[in-house]
Amino acid sequence: MITYAILGTAKAKPGTKYTAHEEHAVIVLALAADPRHAEANAVNHLESTGWYGTKFSEIKLIDVERLNSMDQAFRDAYELTQKMGTHGIIFRKS
Repeated sequence: MITYAILGTAKAKPGTKYTAHEEHAVIVLALAADPRHAEANAVNHLESTGWYGTKFSEIKLIDVERLNSMDQAFRDAYELTQKMGTHGIIFRKS
């Protein structure tokens, strides 16, 4: 399996810690055999954690060689993805 980073936006459902129906930038990391499955896994992850209206703008392979130079939050998300299959990072609207 390959780890992909999927960039886009999603809206919060009521009951999450985010303002309901507000759109936020997201990055979802997903293990998958190909980009199509990575996108499907990312949608499933977001929907199961209280998000809808997902719009993806970019899917990229994670460059494992550069992982150590990335932000700690991203490295932590990568490690969780290796254990769980997907992990999302939500950016608060400013």
